[in-house]
Amino acid sequence: MKAHIILLLLLFSGFCAEAQRYRQIIEANPDLTFKEIVSRVEREYQGEYKGRGSGYKQFKRWEEFNRTRLGRDGKLVNLPLKLLENFSTYNNNYLPPANLNFDCAWRQEGGNAYQIAASGHNGGLGRVNCLAVDPADATTIYAGTPAGGLWRTINAGGAWSPGTTTDNWTPLTDGLPSIGVSGIAIDYTSPLASRVLYILTGDGDGGNTSSIGVLKSFDHGTTWALTGLNLNNFTIGNGFKLLIHPTDPNTLFAATEQGIFKTTDGGVHWTQPFTSERITDIEFKPGDPTTMYAVSSTTFYRSTNTGDNWATVSWSVPSCQPTSVGVRLAMAVTPADANYIYIVASGRAPGSGSTFRGLFRSTDGGNCFESRSTTPNILGYATDGLDTVQQPFYDLTIAVSNTNRDEVHVGGIQCWRSLDGGSIWTNTTSWFEPSAGAGNYNHADLHAMEYVNGILYSGSDGGIYRTSNQADDWVNISQGLKITQYYRITAFTDDKVEYVAGGTQDNGSNILTNAGSGFGVINHWEGGDGFECSVDTVNHFVYGDANSNVNRLNYQTNAFTDINYPGTSFFPRHLYDDVNTALLVADVDIWRSTDNGGTFTNFSNGNIGLGQCSFIALAPSNHNVVYVSKGTILYRTTDSGATWSDISTTLPNNEISSFTVDPANQNRVWVCMGGFNNAINKVFFSPDGGNTWQNITGNLPNIPANSIIYESGSADGLYLGMDVGVYYRDNNLGDWLLFSNGLPNVIVGKMEINYNSRRLYAGTYGRGLWSSELFSDCARVCLQCPTFDEIHSQRNIYASETCINSESWVYQNTPVSYKAETYIRLTNGFYVDAPNGASFYGHIGNCVTGQKLDRLFQLTNNRHLAGYFVGNLPDMTDRNAETTERTLFRAYPNPTAGAISVEFEAPKPGPVSLELFDIYGKKVRDLEFNTVLHTGALVQSYSIGDLPNGTYVLRLRQEDTKYFQMLIKTGD
Repeated sequence: MKAHIILLLLLFSGFCAEAQRYRQIIEANPDLTFKEIVSRVEREYQGEYKGRGSGYKQFKRWEEFNRTRLGRDGKLVNLPLKLLENFSTYNNNYLPPANLNFDCAWRQEGGNAYQIAASGHNGGLGRVNCLAVDPADATTIYAGTPAGGLWRTINAGGAWSPGTTTDNWTPLTDGLPSIGVSGIAIDYTSPLASRVLYILTGDGDGGNTSSIGVLKSFDHGTTWALTGLNLNNFTIGNGFKLLIHPTDPNTLFAATEQGIFKTTDGGVHWTQPFTSERITDIEFKPGDPTTMYAVSSTTFYRSTNTGDNWATVSWSVPSCQPTSVGVRLAMAVTPADANYIYIVASGRAPGSGSTFRGLFRSTDGGNCFESRSTTPNILGYATDGLDTVQQPFYDLTIAVSNTNRDEVHVGGIQCWRSLDGGSIWTNTTSWFEPSAGAGNYNHADLHAMEYVNGILYSGSDGGIYRTSNQADDWVNISQGLKITQYYRITAFTDDKVEYVAGGTQDNGSNILTNAGSGFGVINHWEGGDGFECSVDTVNHFVYGDANSNVNRLNYQTNAFTDINYPGTSFFPRHLYDDVNTALLVADVDIWRSTDNGGTFTNFSNGNIGLGQCSFIALAPSNHNVVYVSKGTILYRTTDSGATWSDISTTLPNNEISSFTVDPANQNRVWVCMGGFNNAINKVFFSPDGGNTWQNITGNLPNIPANSIIYESGSADGLYLGMDVGVYYRDNNLGDWLLFSNGLPNVIVGKMEINYNSRRLYAGTYGRGLWSSELFSDCARVCLQCPTFDEIHSQRNIYASETCINSESWVYQNTPVSYKAETYIRLTNGFYVDAPNGASFYGHIGNCVTGQKLDRLFQLTNNRHLAGYFVGNLPDMTDRNAETTERTLFRAYPNPTAGAISVEFEAPKPGPVSLELFDIYGKKVRDLEFNTVLHTGALVQSYSIGDLPNGTYVLRLRQEDTKYFQMLIKTGD
């Protein structure tokens, strides 16, 4: 007889014993500083198991990511929100010099697929948190990622073909600052060509990026608005799932760290009907959406009134004997039998990692659950299920066939299948690719499984996979999903072949090769978490590291060697000294090897203090001079490690993230810093080896700076990679220029210059590898006496060979600059919306000529990225068409499905123009043109149903009177 079990008792939990306890310490202590949190977590792990399944690896990469992204009080911040606010402030208040139009732009390099090289064992492109298949078109699939935002394919992911450069996926949120996505919902009543989409932001499983709430798009991801579920209205924590009502698309639920949130008006207003604890999964009962289920880490909840009230189910069972505590639950239902509910449960045995606690099933809608199995270990690494290591706090998902109530699939580190309702299990994937059989590979660590129309999809740390035969064979459908999270890169040329090597989160160490026809696929040479890369071109070695172990790859022969260095850092820094033929590995001390990693000697001998090194660099002109940083301290040796000096005593007490040394002068050094500060301290220069420092932060935004590179042979040209964008300055400019044409608003982690190809490379955290021409090679652009008659809605500079004529409107919070050699003519229509933050600058002077163009929209300072952020969602109470009180200017309904009504109370009779522009400022329609008002009032309706769905700006003009309103056009 099968024992019925009280799930609540079986999975009773406590913070201090859970494998994911570092996340809970963070969530429970928002007032602690970052250092205090790190200290508490380290104490929790002291003397305990730190291997696979313990959560320690995830904690160390959380620590590495956040240490340079703290607030001025040393506490954690909501990074995406800070980036959105501070980069917007920068965008709205600064314009670069008006004589520096340039036409070069960033391009993405390779990374559309991967192949295995050397000891590579779990190749992939990047982590996927969640998936959604369009209910009306199975070839349209959406994927949410932890730092690369939302992606879409319209050909079901296409075929996996590493031998081609095919890209089957398109990014939809590049214009948003480094967001994660953990929930996706599709308004199934909206037109296929312009779907209404919702995303729950944040990285629920990994915690790398925080949530800023739920965003909504009316135009398939071209523009995004922040709904009423945002940090101004609620405390959200991180999100785990977004669920849309099956018959009412205006009703949605968000499962988050702070409970459950609900909207019934398409995201404008939200309530919080459940606040008791973190909810990681939520479902509707198939066929009866008034009944809903939810699970926390320990408890099963049910609602019978569409999520307005929640209660634990009354369990009618004998006692159990809990030997461990809960870590996480995941849940699945199936239309094949609406009363079936499956829950997969994990726990933690004292002194070890997580354990598989069982697969539980209810056949009566959740009134009672029975244990179907507790073995084998379907959450571990072993394909036979005999190991004892799992990490369900990070990867746990479950799916049930939509046609067979007994077919169950569970994803942890691997995938397992049961065809008898969870009693007998068969392994269906292997995370070790070299030994996986054909169709059996799925990258380790599954975060999402969706069973749709007989097809099972999985999202893992390496991408997206699909099976149509009950998981007997899996197909990789990730081609073109360029979401790799690079920590560090190095770029070099050897034998006329160009290489870029980099260390990545979840996908180890990789190298890309360009033998003349462009970079192709990623060559994966080691798994896990890769970090630093350095190169010895004489011996054709690239050094990498993964999970605290340094390794070496011969990039011409693929010969691989593990290196045992004396340090213990999870993220060791290293570089190769080609003059002294030595490898330097920076840990607590710096270790030096002159035999390619065979043996090491201590290079710093305890003279650089305690703690881990964070960055190391040689002086190119004298390799006996080495700089190394530890947190806020910068050390320097001039005698090859014999003595060391602290040269940071007059620097601000900010985390040093990177530095660069003048190739011709060992004493000239520039450092950049992370964090958010009141006094913006991002870049400092020393002309004398650190004796004195000069703040050259200038006009940079108040966001973390991550990488700084000096351009050899330039007028002190510097490139700075920040959490949003790349910036450039030299002695001719005197200040920083946004150098990010075409580059997504993503974290730029490390940059390198390859002087052979004269390209600057940037490894981004979530959007793969990018490159640009050096600034000195960019062509200068001059217009040929243009006339502007549209909206300037994005910051820009417009320089003309001769003249500029304009009757444009400079939109809210937009700075614009004109420069012409002879004259600038502003007609009566020209208007700057200064009351709403717009600004205008006019200059008469020479335009530096490189090219002459008729129009500039597609070139200079091009920031037209997919995923334009338009602010808050309009209040949909404006849908009410009639009002007894006439306003000065009112357009409704907003959003509209195809018709708008406009009311305007003019100060006096006279001609009126009413124009509609797209969000980028291009006019799409004249609704009225110099229409004469005899009464001083305009009341008129207009049809715009033929226009594509999206975000528009409505402008009304009468002489010097001007009004605007943002307008959202949605489907019928």
